[in-house]
Parts: sequence; C-alpha cells; structure tokens
Amino acid sequence: MVDLSALDRIFPGVESENDPVSEESPRRIHGRDDEHPVIEAADESAREVAGAASGSVSPEPVASDGGSWHGFTRSELLSLAGPDERSALEADPDLLEAFAFALRLTEIRACGERPDHYTRAAYCTNCGPVWLFPGGAKRVLGCPWCENKANGLPIPLPPVTCSDCLHWRADGINPSGGLGSCVVEALASKRPGSLWRRGEIYCGTWCPANEEVSR
Repeated sequence: MVDLSALDRIFPGVESENDPVSEESPRRIHGRDDEHPVIEAADESAREVAGAASGSVSPEPVASDGGSWHGFTRSELLSLAGPDERSALEADPDLLEAFAFALRLTEIRACGERPDHYTRAAYCTNCGPVWLFPGGAKRVLGCPWCENKANGLPIPLPPVTCSDCLHWRADGINPSGGLGSCVVEALASKRPGSLWRRGEIYCGTWCPANEEVSR
C-alpha cells in the first residue's frame, strides 16, 4: 500500500476521512469558513490521503520500482516539487512515492478516467454524480473531480436511476410502472432505457430527489 499519509509531513492540514465534508455538516477548512467548491475539492483529496494511511484505500495503479515512481523518475518528481518541499522528498523515499502517486492520480482524473480504487458512487453539489474513493459521505460539497468541471474536462459517471432524481416525474396514468418524464429534459433522458422507475442510466444532470435546490 502507498502510504499517502507521508504527504502530511510537508503538506499540513490533512484531515481524517472520517470527518466528511457533507452538505448536512459543513465545517471550517484550515481555520476559516469557506464552502467554495474548489477549496472543498482540495480538502476531499486531502481526506483521500488520510484514508489511504488508515487502510481504507489501497491504491496501486502502477507498481513502483527502484528507478521509477508510478511512471515518474526521481529527477522529474523533484523538479515538480517546490523548493521548500524538495529536501523533504529527497530524504524520504516513502514521501517521494506518495507524492508520485498523488501526481499520477491527478493525471488519471485529468484524462477523464476513473482510478481503480474509486469505487464509491457519490453526489457532488458542484459536479453531480461522481465516483470517489471509499469511506466518505454520499453527498459532498466538493470533490477531486471539481477541477475537471472547472476546466471542461470529462467526468466518469456512476450509474443512477431516474426515479431517484429530483427532475423525474412519474407517469400520470400508471405512476407505479409507467414511463416517467424529465422536467429538465436532460440529454440522458432521451436515450433508450431512461425514465423508467427501475433501471440504471448515466446522467450528469441527475440530482437526488430530496435535494432542496435544483442544479
């Protein structure tokens, strides 16, 4: 297992994954009140670091060897680090590997691909339905995919059910089994297999039915 907790030695402020940033219990971030999605996303990534250290995440997309750290060379990693962090990375192989893995995760997400250990379907207020690492809240204010959303990059979607969505309306004649409708006419609602009470689709506009404010 990659010990990502090593990053906390040079990037302070990492918090436990057991303290999720949920919509029901927002909290202070690094000493201030802030619910900006980008800041929440950074904190969600920090909990991924803490979660890996606790054993709840065991990501190993690329095995490291003596000369390569998840596809990066030692010199590449040191060149990407700031001057204040470089000496710490040089002195600690575990820290160097954690740094390399964090960078590799960023590359994987930037390509719109789901990291292998992202197995938890969740809802992000900023992004919509997303895949996240295990052990956190089902609904979050921000997530690691927020950077993709801000930069117009793709976000892999987990399967969802139309009847669980805020925008879905049951059929007026046969509400228990008929074809429903989508009040926002999402693109996914026009695909075969959508709008039924049961069955799964992939829809970036999906929003939990008990959400108070429509996205």
